[in-house]
Formats: sequence, C-alpha cells, structure tokens
Amino acid sequence: MSYYNSLLQIKTKILQKQICVLTGNVDDFILPSSVEIRDTFESNNLITLPQYLCYVLNKLKYKNIKYFNPSIGSITATKNRLIVTDKNNDEEYEDKIDNTSFHMFITGINSEISYLKKQDKTSISNAYIVDFGEILLSNNNMDLATSKIAELISCFTSIYTNTISEYLDNNCKLILICRNNRINQFISNKNYEICFHSILKPDAIERKKFINKFSSMFSFSTDYSFIDENELENASTLTNGFSLREIVQMIKVNQNIKVDNFKSLYNLITFDKKESEWEKLDENKIKSLTMHLTERVKGQKEAIEQIKQTIIRSYVGLSGIAQSTKNYKPKGILFFAGPTGVGKTELAKALTEFIFGDENKFIRFDMSEYNLEHSDQKLIGAPPGYVGHEAGGQLTNAVKEKPFSILLFDEIEKAHTKILDKFLQILEDGRLTSSKGELIDFSETFIIFTSNIGSELITSVNSNQENNRQIYVDAIKEFFIHRIQRPEILNRIGIKNIVPFNYILDENIIKEIIQYKFNVLKEKLLLEKNINLNLKRHTDFDGLIKLIRQDYQVRLGGRGLVVSFESIFIDELVNFIYTKIPNHILNKSNTIYSIDYYVENNKLYFEFKNQY
Repeated sequence: MSYYNSLLQIKTKILQKQICVLTGNVDDFILPSSVEIRDTFESNNLITLPQYLCYVLNKLKYKNIKYFNPSIGSITATKNRLIVTDKNNDEEYEDKIDNTSFHMFITGINSEISYLKKQDKTSISNAYIVDFGEILLSNNNMDLATSKIAELISCFTSIYTNTISEYLDNNCKLILICRNNRINQFISNKNYEICFHSILKPDAIERKKFINKFSSMFSFSTDYSFIDENELENASTLTNGFSLREIVQMIKVNQNIKVDNFKSLYNLITFDKKESEWEKLDENKIKSLTMHLTERVKGQKEAIEQIKQTIIRSYVGLSGIAQSTKNYKPKGILFFAGPTGVGKTELAKALTEFIFGDENKFIRFDMSEYNLEHSDQKLIGAPPGYVGHEAGGQLTNAVKEKPFSILLFDEIEKAHTKILDKFLQILEDGRLTSSKGELIDFSETFIIFTSNIGSELITSVNSNQENNRQIYVDAIKEFFIHRIQRPEILNRIGIKNIVPFNYILDENIIKEIIQYKFNVLKEKLLLEKNINLNLKRHTDFDGLIKLIRQDYQVRLGGRGLVVSFESIFIDELVNFIYTKIPNHILNKSNTIYSIDYYVENNKLYFEFKNQY
C-alpha cells in the first residue's frame, strides 16, 4: 500500500468506526491532485492531514467539525480557512479559534455529546479531530483523570439504542492524530468501535512524481537537472524512507546552499558532507593498495589481491554513482574465512586506514556477544517501553555517528540466526530502521564478516594452500545453505566475496613477522627505557627464528607466532633487564644502555655492554 492509498482508506475507516486513531506518517504534506480533491484546493497546494480530514468529513455531510491542537486550542473547522478553503465561495470568514485548554476541550466534547443523546436526536453528525492525541491516550497522562478519558471513549462507543437504524444514524466521530503507539490498553483492548490506521511513507512512484512536480525549485551549481528520466528514478531511490515534507526540506536547504547534484544534496543533509569520502579514491591510490596492505599483513597475497578486485569494483561503481544512484547497497561486502591469528582483523584495519586515512573509522563487533535470540536489541536498540530504548542500538548508533566506515563483524557464525536476519536488509537495501524509528543509511559503509568455519576440516596444515583455501570456501557455503538453511544470506554476501586466508607456513613470512615485532620492541625500549637492543651477529637472527619455530603451533596462525616470540625472547629479555639494570637508574637523561642478544647451542643469551 502506498502513502496516498493509506490516505484514501481513511474515509472507509471513518464510516466504519466511531473512533479512528491515525498513526505513522501523520505530519506529511499532501498534494490535492493525488487524492482527487482539486474541487477545493489548488493542485499545487500542499495541505496537511487535518485539512484533508476536514475535506473528507465535509464530503460525508458533517456540518459540525471541531479541530483541537494543544498549541492553538480549539478551531471550528468548517468556518476556518486554515483548515479547509472553499475556492468556490468568496465569503470571508473570521477565524473562530477558542484558546481553550486540552482538559476543557475534552470536557466540552463529553458535555456536548451527552446533551445531544439526551435530546434524543435521531441523527448526530458531529466530528472532533484531536491532534497530538497521544497526550490523551498515553499511559503516563497526568492531565486528565482516567475517569474523564473513559467518559470520553464511552460517549462515542456506548450504544443506547434497540434498533439498527438508530445505530446507523449515530455518526458522531472522534479522530485522534497520534505520533507514537504508546496507547493505554484499557482504551483500545477489544473495543469494536475503535480502529487504528497507519499512514504510510510515500513509495518510490509517489516520491518520483513529487520530485518531478517541484523539480524547478531545486537549484544546483552545475547544469544537473531532472530532465533525464534516470535522474528522477535515482532521486526517488535515494530518498527511500523520506516523507514528502522531508523532500521539501531538501529544497529549502538547496535554495540556500549550492551543490553539484542531488546525490551531493542528499549527502549534505544525511551525513553533513557534500561529497562521499569514497569518491576521494582515485586510480593512482588504488594501484598502491597491494603495497599498503602487504606492509601490515604478511603471507596473504591471494586474499589481498581478491580484496583489491573488490575495491576496484566499488571504485568503478562509485565513478558512475554520481549519475546513477539506483544501487544503495554498502560500498563493499567481504567475508574473510580462515584460521585464527592470520591477519583477518589486521587486514580490515589496514583497509580502513588506506581508504579513510584514519584507522578509527574501523568499527568491530564481536558476534559471540550476540548469541542469544534477543541480542538483536543490542544492535538496533530495545523496543519502545523497554529499558534502554532511549539509548539506541550499538550498530545503529555507530553508523549514525560514523556513516563513512568499515564495519567488521567478527566470528559471524557465533551469532544467533535471528541476528543474521538484520543483515538481509542491510546487504540488500543499505538501510536499517533502529528501535527509535530512525532510518540508518549503510550505503557509505564497507562490511566485512570474519569466520574460522572450516578450520576443523583441515587435516594437514602443511598441505597445498590452494586446497585449504577451497575447503574454507566450501565450508562457508555449507554453513549457510545446509547448517542454518539461510542461502538468502549467502546470496546477499556473494560467493565471489568470500576471501580465504592462508596458514602462516612460509619461512620468509615468519621471518618478516618476527622482524617487524622485533623492530617495534627495539623502538619502544629505546624510547621508554633508553635501551639499545641489537643482535650480536647476523646469523643470530636465524637462530632466534629456529627457537621460535620449535615452540610455534601453525594452527594458531600469526598470533601464535607472536605469542611464541613473547615467551622465547621477550620474557627472557625482561628477566635479564631486571637483574642487570636496576629500575631506579633507567631513563636517566643522556644515559643509554646497550644489550646484545645471540643464540648458541640452541639457547638464547643476552650480553650487557657498557653504557654510553
């Protein structure tokens, strides 16, 4: 159902029930031509829901229509041009606004309806529209006594008649316009004279027609326009979830701040940036991607090449996205599969730094924390009325704060399958609605999943690396298709986006990792402790690698290699420093201590040299 269809249904709801509660998109604008009310309003006018309700009620022969809004009080709708304007009648009316309180208005309705019933009127055609009706229906309402609210509901729902004709003639209506659903249960529970009707947001066709109608009011700094049918289609897609009022607000911003095109206007309003940070990528920078990633992650040549191809696909898509905005999926999707400790998380961090120049735009979620069915509340927020609702969700808050980011969902297989449902919408539409009703845009994020599914199937880590990588890919496919029976999630991720990682086996790679950690340690000691650490002979480094390899378990990956380095080398170094250099004389200015290490007879030794 579309926005305008949900508006047209209001007439049926009013005829059917005595009390109609309208919720949802109740503050949006309405084009008279779209609901066929050109006889009363100019086709280019923008009217509101109360104006539309007054029109509908007038057509249904309601002569006494009253509208109440807490900010202005009570209005006799049929006599007020702010509510309904009759362009065929030139008679001037004065605004009949009564600055009555909410309490007095409700009391007045009760008295008026009770009086009419006592007069035994055969046909009652009074209609009352109450804006911000949630004030009346809220569980926390303190302004009106419960008895007074019950009396009001009773006036419209209690039937004092023995004949069907008298029931049909009782057309007294109460219409409540509400902006949330926190409704007192005693009012609505199993009451056959109350209906709830939700006004929907405009669909793609309605948004497209609206943008086209007012396209001349947009003002871009280039020759960009909506003459091209594709541009209208793209603008409609981009504004998915927007109300017509929000599109008018875009025009208002655009008339004061010049931008190049509609996408830039959307970015400015949604992310407070005219340009996407992804659009700053250029061909020359992408060419350096392999070198940048290889500096931080060793032994994953195939994975890095596959990641580069994904970035190139995203780049090609970005170069055309300024003209074509149909696809608003995340900028990229990758699924890192492989053994623990081989650089999956480190590679995600390196990719973040490469794209955004800031590793802080890397956001990690440990999915083992989401292994319960209700854990989705942690991601998108608790439902209204529950503790923590106002705080929002961890995922939606993070993306709202950093819309240009890389999201890492670590060990995705450990999350409850209900959590995985949330990714269907994110991966397909690039959007997710938080528990607070906020539409969070994921179209500027890059999503990475990690998993070590398949590790248990590797019988020999020293076998062909290519075979091992294929085992991981097949295990991921089996997990989604057969184990949890959610092939649709795998389809959204894309089999081509599964990136299998290698075990750390190559001797040169092991040396590079240890050398990198040794250099970090050396720099830290010199900076913080004034200790200069060196190897005694060039061959001693190979001896150190041999010691570490004896303790290293390949299945633990690069992280296990670092653990071995810490236990074999760093722990021994710490003990040596503790015994040879008292802590109270360390860090003295202009005093640097020199320590050499060497390996003999398969054993590590340290040598303290003179200070200088």
